Amino acid sequence: AQNESLEACVDPLLLEKMREADICVINNEFTYTETNKPISNKTFTFRAKPENVEILKEMGVDTVSLANNHVYDFGEQGLLDTLDTLDEAGISYTGAGRDIEEASKILYYCNDSMKISLVCATQIERYPNPNTKGATTDSPGTFRCYDSEALLERIREADANSDVTIVFLHWGTESTNDLDWRQTTQAKECADAGADIIVG
Repeated sequence: AQNESLEACVDPLLLEKMREADICVINNEFTYTETNKPISNKTFTFRAKPENVEILKEMGVDTVSLANNHVYDFGEQGLLDTLDTLDEAGISYTGAGRDIEEASKILYYCNDSMKISLVCATQIERYPNPNTKGATTDSPGTFRCYDSEALLERIREADANSDVTIVFLHWGTESTNDLDWRQTTQAKECADAGADIIVG
């Protein structure tokens, strides 16, 4: 029944592409938690039941980016529940974590002829009072990149250890197709640091 509902909600041609892909990466812009205490002063907060993580597998998802402005909707507990849920499901993630080392980790994918690296980060802290926390050396949160220094360091490391480096950034302004100034300057910074593909 769950498969049937999935097929009814997601275009079958898209599902086919996702399932056939060697690596399928999505932006997981919600939490997996039973916690019912959203953070205050946030208009929209998103969560799913932890058991629904199985839907990602049915869609063919291999990896999720957690570098976004909703992974902390239910606070630290919601984020930790999300990390535990993905770990138990065997789905890799980056962009958020239990500390900055985990949040900024580089993921590598290899076959006989190519090694691909993936770096994920978010520009959420460009807002004056972001309610999605950034990870630190001893606290959970996202890998923030409005200030590029840490991001560029990771890109250089990824580039030195892979054939193709993909940088997946959660950035830009909703409800417009116009690029903002930080996107254009940061895209060049990322390319100069070794990014081969930038996904925004």
